[in-house]
Amino acid sequence: MVLWTKIKQNGIYQIILLAMTVSLGFGQTLPQEASSIQEELSEPFCYFLFPSDELGFKDCPHGTQLTHDGAFNAGLGELDLFIGSSLKPVHKRVKTMYKDYIPVFNYIDADDGVLYEIQAFGTPYDLKPMNIMINFIRITAKNPTNKTINSAIKAQFGNRKNDFRFDFGTILHGYYTNQFVQRESFDKAGDGYAADGQAWRGEHLVFMYDNSDQVKDVNISLTQGKDPGVTYRFVLPPNASRTIQLKMPFVPVHKERKEVLRQINDAGYVDYLSRTINFWEEELGKCTLIELPDPKVSNVNKASMVYMLMARSVLADGSYGQHVNKIQYDGFFSRDAAYFARVYNMYNRPEIAREVLDHFINYDKDGKAVGFHSFYPDDWGQVLWTMGAHFRATNDIKFARFIFPLIRGHFDKLTKLCNEDPLKLWPIAGPYDNEAITGHYTAHSFWILLGMKQAIHIANELGEKEQAASFQSFYDEYYAAFMKALGAITAKTGGYIPPGLDAPEQGRDWDNSTGGVYPFEVIEPFDPMVTTTIQLTRNNKYYEGIMTYGPNAWLLDQQNNRGEPISSEYWLHHYQTFNVVETLLTRGQQREVIEDMYSILAHTGSTHCGFEFGISPWGDRNPYGNYTPHGWFAARFRELLRNMLVREVKDTLHLASAIAPKWIEPGKTIHLKDAVTDFGILSYTIKARENGADVEIQSSWRKNPEKILFHIPWFVKVVNVEVDGRNAKVLQLPNDQAIELPAQVKNINFKWSWKERPDLSYEKAVELYLDKYYNRPEHADYSYLFPTPRPPKLTDDRRVFSDSRKVEMYIPGEIGKIYYTLNGDEPSEKTSVYEKPITIDSDATIKAITIWEDGRKSGPVLFTLRKLKQ
Repeated sequence: MVLWTKIKQNGIYQIILLAMTVSLGFGQTLPQEASSIQEELSEPFCYFLFPSDELGFKDCPHGTQLTHDGAFNAGLGELDLFIGSSLKPVHKRVKTMYKDYIPVFNYIDADDGVLYEIQAFGTPYDLKPMNIMINFIRITAKNPTNKTINSAIKAQFGNRKNDFRFDFGTILHGYYTNQFVQRESFDKAGDGYAADGQAWRGEHLVFMYDNSDQVKDVNISLTQGKDPGVTYRFVLPPNASRTIQLKMPFVPVHKERKEVLRQINDAGYVDYLSRTINFWEEELGKCTLIELPDPKVSNVNKASMVYMLMARSVLADGSYGQHVNKIQYDGFFSRDAAYFARVYNMYNRPEIAREVLDHFINYDKDGKAVGFHSFYPDDWGQVLWTMGAHFRATNDIKFARFIFPLIRGHFDKLTKLCNEDPLKLWPIAGPYDNEAITGHYTAHSFWILLGMKQAIHIANELGEKEQAASFQSFYDEYYAAFMKALGAITAKTGGYIPPGLDAPEQGRDWDNSTGGVYPFEVIEPFDPMVTTTIQLTRNNKYYEGIMTYGPNAWLLDQQNNRGEPISSEYWLHHYQTFNVVETLLTRGQQREVIEDMYSILAHTGSTHCGFEFGISPWGDRNPYGNYTPHGWFAARFRELLRNMLVREVKDTLHLASAIAPKWIEPGKTIHLKDAVTDFGILSYTIKARENGADVEIQSSWRKNPEKILFHIPWFVKVVNVEVDGRNAKVLQLPNDQAIELPAQVKNINFKWSWKERPDLSYEKAVELYLDKYYNRPEHADYSYLFPTPRPPKLTDDRRVFSDSRKVEMYIPGEIGKIYYTLNGDEPSEKTSVYEKPITIDSDATIKAITIWEDGRKSGPVLFTLRKLKQ
């Protein structure tokens, strides 16, 4: 496997390739951490067989990795736990969070009939991010039996192990860690000891252990040497328990840092546990509130905000850097940070967004803003998008005036580069990330056009009409040049929008898979190019119900049509799925949005964390060095959920664009409070009842939306609807229905009947996944979790034959009927129905499609078969 990762080198994050040999596809190369469906469902489901968690805190420059087996991997070593009379290493894969979203982690291991409940969290002293980060660990041994058991708990510091642990030593932020550790002294330390509640390596404290009166009746033995430790041995009577507490600083603390040593010593477990929980509850309480009758969705949404805030760092100059996590992606990436800032604004945290935006701005030595930083070739538009989105959300005129001079200089750079390019577009870039091509990236132009729209809007709002007209003129020129180039390349692909504009077979799908719809609004949602792009992407790039990262959809489709071997160099990509889902949402494809959302959730951990990529489809469920939690996944999930409930498209506000069936079962309630939109603040409550729902809406508009559309769930049929006591008309949109609302609407009353009751939920997604993962049913659909119309496949994929050939087809998932043609026409309900193998004795082209009884269709598939000439 080739895994992309980012390594900090001389202060610059570069993209390199790490070669890692693992099996692809259906193979497994690692020992199983779970062995059956029953075992996996006996506790909260964790998609990852080798998960990683992070003990961290808002804005603290570092966090500790809680490893897949339950150890604590920190700055310069790890703390391992052992349990039971035989002192076996703790090894527990599944962990949970306090209240399912606060980063206080809990897990249970067992030995000799004793349960060992472990709780851990990370908090800086006095909750100030630049103070020493302390990992608080509590182990409680419980004897649930009716017999007395000899038990033991051991903690030992040592060098980090090699299995799925991140090497923090290569990326420690000296401005933070140098307050505590003398690195050269620690690295040379050859001995250590434990005494008086403290464990030391050389001249550095590595952890503190419990030697209080609470353990005076316990047999305590100490391990001396380079890897100091402590062992507690005790007898547990029936139904009795014993608790041990430990404290581990993120980096070892030198003996001369006496004030820091005092802080660690004084920090009490119970006090800091309470303060930590209260801190996170207060942070979440400041955000837009989304309450859903769906625990997994709600908890992932809350935990995602926590992961976003944990990924922020106070920098050396006192500013804030929005990073992705505090493990392998502990750095600033402009495209990621642009989304983070947008989501902070969406959830009513503009003050945090503003701090993030400051990192995009370049200041001179006198502190004067002189331009925007450029980190990557695609960030010209991302910078303006995130600045413009902040202004739209806040209407902060002072902020707009501050950045406007920078925008003018930003445009000068763009016009110069475009004028030098033969296509009059953003120039050719190399394979720096994501699409991995050398050429004109399609997405660069998506971002540039989106960024220019923000600049035009800001100029108009500031009354800079002449500058706005100049920006608009260049936008029109660029748009024309881009659409000309896009038209030329899509003429070769049948409408599919490829990663690059120069050669359709090059590159890996990324922002091109949005079809230029969201967030770009460059191409209309129902443009044939968008339809083709989404269809090819979902047909060829989905596995396990989510997107993959690898060769682009058009290339895979061509290989499939010709019967060529499909590349195995692809991996599941968790948050890239959002590129497709957001466009499905804009197109009104509600069912697909809900199915994809639950499939995305089925790929999270038991602590609700998401990953980037590195996992082979139906493989070992291990992201290797791509450790979770991934902050960009967190941001994009919060973005999707918010957009499902309220979203803007130009001057129209859309409400309830995609609602899961279980959310509006009779007696259920959806509550959205203080949602920030481009038009002002919105709150609403949907109270479902038997055969209908009542909606209450409160708004505080800064400016009225030109139109408000409330979308009707696809699985109900409206019998009657009243808006503020007056009958309203149901509008038929291309893929769904909606009602139009006045700007000051207060109440909507629906009467409806259920057309169907789709079995869609997180629990169902997990059930479907586990069945396919363990049982591998023949002819199952391994592209999706939920039943989805899939193009037919050949049972024998050979495309060349000698005399004659029987062509046998099947439907992945075995639902629906196959319709086909042999004359090149498009298949439909009016063409031949496949009922038995087709005999051919000459060259043939078979076009086939799957159609379900409810009218749902797959995309078409083409099989080209060739007879050998005698």
